[in-house]
Amino acid sequence: MLETLGADALNARVIAAWQANVEQMRTALGWPDAALSVRRHRDGTSLGFAAPIDQLFSATEVNEWAWQAARSEAEMFAPGHALATDRESALHTLQRYAAAEQHPHLICRGRACTAFLLHWSPDRMARRRQFVYSPRS
Repeated sequence: MLETLGADALNARVIAAWQANVEQMRTALGWPDAALSVRRHRDGTSLGFAAPIDQLFSATEVNEWAWQAARSEAEMFAPGHALATDRESALHTLQRYAAAEQHPHLICRGRACTAFLLHWSPDRMARRRQFVYSPRS
């Protein structure tokens, strides 16, 4: 979810460009098509979309890039972020993010799959620096 403020956040043309940018990048990344969420509020608009559960940080980057590109304004710059003013460079950066973050073994498929919750244990983090996965109760 991305919270947007200001005049652009209420501009239908900019919102439509954000939607097109997200849809194009999801296709390029091989992510499933799903509904986009556009929720207007008093100060702006909340923008979101579904993404693979093992690539949510990458989805955040896609969302920020799509918003900046829709506004034709780069607020964050490559190589650390997808460059809003260069679609090819942005695609390359976002593909690398998604590939690095991807963990398909964490994704459940089918009815026989057990859902997992991510639990953070301060003791284990201090000793091992790892997350503890446990079945949902």
